[in-house]
Amino acid sequence: MVKLKISPVFTVNAHVEGDQLFGSIVDFQNAPDMNGDRVSVRKISAFDIPSSQDVLLLGATGAGKTSLIKSLLFRTVNSDAQRTLFIANKIKFSEGGTVKFADLRGDATDEEYVSILSASNAQIVLIVIDSQMQDPEKSCINWLSLLKRHHKNYDGLLKILITTKADGGNEVRLSPGFEDRTAIKHHFSVSSATGFGLDGLRATLSTAFKEFLKIDDDSEVSIIIRTCVDKLCYAILKEARNLKRLDWIDMERIIAQILEELGFDVILTAPAKDGGKDVVVNCRIGDKNHTFFIEIKHWRTTKPGMSYLSDFVAVNFLEGTSGGIFLSSSGFAKNVYNQIWELSKQRVRLGDREKILSLCKRYVEKKNGVRCEVQPLHELLFEDLID
Repeated sequence: MVKLKISPVFTVNAHVEGDQLFGSIVDFQNAPDMNGDRVSVRKISAFDIPSSQDVLLLGATGAGKTSLIKSLLFRTVNSDAQRTLFIANKIKFSEGGTVKFADLRGDATDEEYVSILSASNAQIVLIVIDSQMQDPEKSCINWLSLLKRHHKNYDGLLKILITTKADGGNEVRLSPGFEDRTAIKHHFSVSSATGFGLDGLRATLSTAFKEFLKIDDDSEVSIIIRTCVDKLCYAILKEARNLKRLDWIDMERIIAQILEELGFDVILTAPAKDGGKDVVVNCRIGDKNHTFFIEIKHWRTTKPGMSYLSDFVAVNFLEGTSGGIFLSSSGFAKNVYNQIWELSKQRVRLGDREKILSLCKRYVEKKNGVRCEVQPLHELLFEDLID
């Protein structure tokens, strides 16, 4: 246990568990000398106090802030989490940079909130509200009012509203124009218990984090990979049989980079334990954020049958996506084609070699500045699929 000076007005006891720092208030208006303790903490952790955090989480006690963060970081959710003034976490990017964020206790006093918010250098705020217990819009406005009074960079904050405990997959719908009136940039309905809505939130946060960390994917390895994908797309368009010369991992990288270049927020999942989807794409349709899963099979001769499609339908249903696309460069088994209509009713569409070629063509045209018309992203995603 160490003591940390949170601001000029109060001190907390803190302890480290793994890469998390837990703190609870012990001394208000009387901060003792902590020079020795501060050194020991820096040896354990790359961050120390909420004022240094990049992201703030605000929400009432029990709203699910801590569970949300653990789910986003793929940690075990503990329903009996210790009550603390704040929990500090970090995300390290392989390209460089670390995002630090503080989960503030929901029942902190006004003085505690004022002290933390007035000293905060955060650039993103996540307003987390239990949609089963509260009026999301009223609660959101109250938190925004608190921020506006005390955060020095209120206008520059990226504000995201997250309504939690959407365990049945039911999305909370805000009144028309609410996001514009309140300067809320994004709204997500999520469930930490089921994973509903988390992939779309991850994609948006990943993009935002990289922007303010100025991570532009210009590392030597990233440049080499992007250059290879460029050349592969040109090679595929020049001669379609070059598709067969690719490995499956190359195909996944190609599809992910194409969609990112076309304007989607994209997550390329890990090669193993991907949860039944290879690429997660997020885009905005009207005033709503939508998440789509893409599963890719790049087999030389074998064609996926209905068992694979049934699993993919289940993944999309359980995670509450807006739809899914199953791409197979070798086509599909005969029994799959008989079920296209039923699959489409489940918001799952099929794409074969022609869809992959279409995406490569779109990519090359975008890189060369050939196409000038503006097309909604979701229409682009679902064009040239099997009817």
